[in-house]
This record gives sequence, C-alpha cells and structure tokens, in this order.
Amino acid sequence: MKSIYFSIFLLLSTYCYAQHDEAYLNGLVSEYTKSLKKKNIKTYLLSKRYCTGNIEIFQLRDGKMCASKSTYFEIYLFWMEGEIPKIKKFDNCGLYTTLELSNSNILDFMNIYKHDIKQNPVKHYQFTSKGSGPLQSTEIHSCSRVIEYRDGQGLVINQLYNLFDITNDALEENINFEYNNSLNIISLDKMMSNVIEQIEDEFRRE
Repeated sequence: MKSIYFSIFLLLSTYCYAQHDEAYLNGLVSEYTKSLKKKNIKTYLLSKRYCTGNIEIFQLRDGKMCASKSTYFEIYLFWMEGEIPKIKKFDNCGLYTTLELSNSNILDFMNIYKHDIKQNPVKHYQFTSKGSGPLQSTEIHSCSRVIEYRDGQGLVINQLYNLFDITNDALEENINFEYNNSLNIISLDKMMSNVIEQIEDEFRRE
C-alpha cells in the first residue's frame, strides 16, 4: 500500500506544475476586484464554496497539471457592469472566463436584504440536549460557504457557515433548523446555486 501512495506522490510531483492553496486564490480575487474598482465598479458579491480536505486535479490548456493544495476552493464573483450582470469563477488553479447573466435577480436580492443578511447570520447546529448522537452524514459536515459583499459605500458583509448547520443530519434534531432555513442568506445561496448549476458547463479557463 505504501508503494502505491509513493507512486501517486511521484506522479503528482512529476506532472503537477502547481499546488495552490486558499491564500493564492484569495490573491487572485483581490487583484481582480482591484481591476473592477479601476472601472469604478465598487459593488460586488462573492460566494466561496469548499469541502475541507477535498482535493481536485486539473489538466490546464497548456497540458500541464494543477492540483489544489489541502482543500479545493471555488469562488463565484457577481457584479454589475453598466446594465449587464456578470459572473466570474475562480479556483485554486486560476481564473475562468467572465459570463453574462440573463438577469440581475441575485444582485437585486442582495441589495434589498443586505442589512438583514449582515445582522442575521446562520446559527450553529444545536441539539435539543447536551448529548449528541453520531452524524448520519459526515460528507456535508465538512462543507462550508462564505458569502462576502461590498457595496462601495462602506458596507462590508462576510458570513461563514457550515452546510451542516442548515440540516437535521444528526440523530437529534437541529433546534435552529427552521430558523436557519428561513434566513435571507440561505435564500440568496440557493439563488446563486441555481444559477451556477445552470451555467457551470459554460465556464472556460483563461
């Protein structure tokens, strides 16, 4: 078994020209939002999605390989450019081409409920009693969302929550289940997920 792991390690070392972490990805997004500010675009919304420990390997356009380091992260950035709503995808291995959206529903929703979303974060999974049984699902327990928003007028929102917090996936029910699932931040995330699912196949690496 050790020889198999060693062979995999050698294979990755030979063919993966880069292994990038979350800090690298955050740097890419930071540079891109700076480029938006130069065009006087100061309002944007992003969704960061990841499952801790999940690693992805990609073959890039030049034939080289790239692997996420430790955990694979995806970020979807939403903004308005004039009257046109746009989205851009980023991950550990770089940027994807920018796509136009058919409507501005996501950004409109965020603009309407931004103060509510800032003031009402997702609550942690809370059991009815102090003791808790084993989880029925460990996969979802490792997955999280980060919602970040800036409106160009000083408002900054940065909310992190675990997908486990919006479930009843333990032997004891989650006291905060109904509350969490009634939040506008969860409605926003569902809207983004629906759009991302519809256009995911259209993204191409730059």
